[in-house]
Amino acid sequence: MGRRKISTNKRSLSQTAKLNLRTHPKLRPRLILQREKHFHYLKRGLRQLTDAYECLDASRPWLCYWILHSLELLDEPIPQMVATDVCHFLELCQSPEGGFGGGPGQYPHLAPTYAAVNALCIIGTEEAYDIINREKLLQYLYSLKQPDGSFLMHVGGEVDVRSAYCAASVASLTNIITPDLFEGTAEWIARCQNWEGGIGGVPGMEAHGGYTFCGHSVFPSFFHQTPSLPSKTVLSSLTQSINTTNSFTLISDSGFIHILPMPGSEIKSIAGPAGCC
Repeated sequence: MGRRKISTNKRSLSQTAKLNLRTHPKLRPRLILQREKHFHYLKRGLRQLTDAYECLDASRPWLCYWILHSLELLDEPIPQMVATDVCHFLELCQSPEGGFGGGPGQYPHLAPTYAAVNALCIIGTEEAYDIINREKLLQYLYSLKQPDGSFLMHVGGEVDVRSAYCAASVASLTNIITPDLFEGTAEWIARCQNWEGGIGGVPGMEAHGGYTFCGHSVFPSFFHQTPSLPSKTVLSSLTQSINTTNSFTLISDSGFIHILPMPGSEIKSIAGPAGCC
């Protein structure tokens, strides 16, 4: 009788300890988003970067987009002078053939075109919108369109689901979608579905979280009829990609492993807003 009572007490103490760890505010780990530090770090990045960023010389519109979007998520205003400077820089990245390159004078490519157009839309001024040569952009998209509905990333470049997503995004944002621009694209993306669920880069490739995002993101905004995409198998595929660190693990074709945080914020408290420049 005594042994049973002691065992019960031990179990009760263990349960109480676990309960306290979950409920006691002083025992819970707290993640604080350092808003002001992020703000000043991002603001510096729009003006000058160290030579460590030299490897991203062909991705400079992406740097603008990442920084501007981060400021947007932090609900921080973009100073007018900074916005104007970004507009002037992105204008230099625009190709006479349409679309944007990774830097001034570089060949146009759908990835920096996506980044540049989205960055200009985040700025949201008439000056920013006027920079985009919509007529040339449409011609550029047509030059990348393939007979099966897919898109090249650049003239003579590769085809994958990213290119369809980038093309659909910039065409929608600039309101240049035509009846035949995306003819066959939805069906081509549907063929990229994998037996395990999810979407691969091209038909027949293994599913990938990044390509699944791109493929599904195309449908709601750009097509009236969506091909059958079995959500249960997609969910199963993504669930298997969740590792024990509570994050998504994406294995790319080149063998690199990308770990993305799980949806849903676990931030317990957020520091106050940063001051304006």
